[in-house]
Amino acid sequence: MSVLKGIASGAAWSAGSQWAIQLAQFGVSIFVARLLCPQDYGLVSMSAVFIGFVSLFSNLGFGPALVQRKEIEDEHVSTAFWATAGVSCLLFLGAVSFASLVASFFGEKQLVSIVRISSIAFLLSPLNIILSSLLMRRMAFRELAITDMVASVSSQITTLCAALTGFGVWSLVLGSLVYQVVRMPILFMQNRWLPAFRFNMRCFNDLFSFGGYMMGFNFLNYFARNLDNIIIGKLLGVTALGYYDLAYQIMLKPLSNVSQTLTKPLFPALASLQDDKVLARETYRTVVVYISLITFPMLLGLAVVAPEFIQGVLGDKWAPSINVLRILCLVGAIQSIGSTVGDVFLSQGRADIQLKWAIATTPLLVVAFIAGTHWGIEGVALCYAVVIFLLWGIQHGIANRLLALKATRFWSALIPAFRYSLIMVAAVIAVQYWLNTMISQNLLKLCILVTVGLVVYIPLVLSDSAPELGKIRLFIRNLFSQYRHSHNL
Repeated sequence: MSVLKGIASGAAWSAGSQWAIQLAQFGVSIFVARLLCPQDYGLVSMSAVFIGFVSLFSNLGFGPALVQRKEIEDEHVSTAFWATAGVSCLLFLGAVSFASLVASFFGEKQLVSIVRISSIAFLLSPLNIILSSLLMRRMAFRELAITDMVASVSSQITTLCAALTGFGVWSLVLGSLVYQVVRMPILFMQNRWLPAFRFNMRCFNDLFSFGGYMMGFNFLNYFARNLDNIIIGKLLGVTALGYYDLAYQIMLKPLSNVSQTLTKPLFPALASLQDDKVLARETYRTVVVYISLITFPMLLGLAVVAPEFIQGVLGDKWAPSINVLRILCLVGAIQSIGSTVGDVFLSQGRADIQLKWAIATTPLLVVAFIAGTHWGIEGVALCYAVVIFLLWGIQHGIANRLLALKATRFWSALIPAFRYSLIMVAAVIAVQYWLNTMISQNLLKLCILVTVGLVVYIPLVLSDSAPELGKIRLFIRNLFSQYRHSHNL
């Protein structure tokens, strides 16, 4: 099977699982958002900042190291497993001990119990990463998709039932724990592997020589991704953080549905092409084309219909999230492409560049977030967007040089999606202006605007003569042909 077919197969399974998961999450999140209040989301976000920070040290970067390494022995895997298990236990005890300090920092006493219960994830999540990496190394995305779907459905059912029975903020905490609990036994069965009681220092050093850079990057990248939550929670309060966090989570949906779907198989695929730069860069460029064709219209369109979406779907109490969502959608559009850069660095064995990039850029984000608080949560989002836009081109320039991909060839890959998305946005804004004078129901307006966007965008994409888009047209024609043949039409 060719590399592109392997990516396509992996993306198909990833897409199927992600869209099924997100569909369930979307339905559940609407009900839960109506049952809970912004303060509940703010508390969980505060807890997640600390839990996420501590978890950076849990897997030692061994997951990506197992995928990137050309050859591994069983002792590599067993060593990674037991080293991760030992560190995870220590971190669990540490998190439980420091829970009261976290609550004191944010000034929220309820965080003590939330942090301590959430810390149970330390005993499960890192080991799940090791087991998932073994499947990724084999590009066994079918097995990963099944595992994620079962775990996610279990998590969503738990969250919904807990919210309906009055558990409040605990419905969010329990749902996240159930995901990790359900996932682990399934991953063991999918791998058909049990760790041997062996720890080899040579194997540890082999993995840590790569994973150490990865852990350092994760440490800094975590701050870059979560400092906004820390600063908003500390300076603007739990309610403001709840509004901001909801907007951020909505923006993440297209990224997780599309960008991560295609990049999940990209890392192991590019890692297998370390000695073939020509195929590696063309594979990378093709994936960039497909990501942009889906995420650009989704996120730019969401920025336009943010008022109808927030007020029509979630209710008027979430209205302060509208402008934040609009700004973050613009950030998300370029980050959907920026998320591929890490796969390039890691696949080429240059985790050191990724770490250096984080060291150079994290201080800029700190300054941006602090400066933004003077204008509230909208100011934080806007300053964040400015920094991301300024750094985006530099980041891609470094990654492209690793693959010997010319700048003109890379940027040309984004032109179709950008051009047709702008046309679609113009059409949606025109219809939106007309609807505002005719209809008051936000949910009805949202349905009409989404339909207009699809009707305008899809024909434009399918009429483009670019080779990558020709493959999409051929795929659709084959689907119709198979459908007509199976129904004797």
